[in-house]
Amino acid sequence: MTAFAHPRDIATAADAGLSSAPTLLDLQAYVKRIKLDRGHVDDAGTAATRLAEEVEELTEAIQEAGPPSDVSAAGRTAIAHEIADALIFLLDVANQYGIGAEEAFRAKEQVNKTRRYASTT
Repeated sequence: MTAFAHPRDIATAADAGLSSAPTLLDLQAYVKRIKLDRGHVDDAGTAATRLAEEVEELTEAIQEAGPPSDVSAAGRTAIAHEIADALIFLLDVANQYGIGAEEAFRAKEQVNKTRRYASTT
């Protein structure tokens, strides 16, 4: 398995019909296309449940891998795969509700900039 240093290092991106540096909008359109091409018919609730399952699997992969400074190539790959799975379902939910993920991110960041967060140190 390949250890991914950065999402742009994923060699199969071009094979998947994506540029070597896809935007979030590109990824969202790709998810919409593959869902149709592959015959996936999850409704938004099912996709959200599957998203939660993938986030749980990501948490497990992180716990198994240990701290970032000590992660093995296999652990890094497992984490990368779970991030991708979660992103696919997140973008599927966004698509089903007609929400542009990048636009939602930017709008929410404007809200977050006004918040005061408690220090974690």
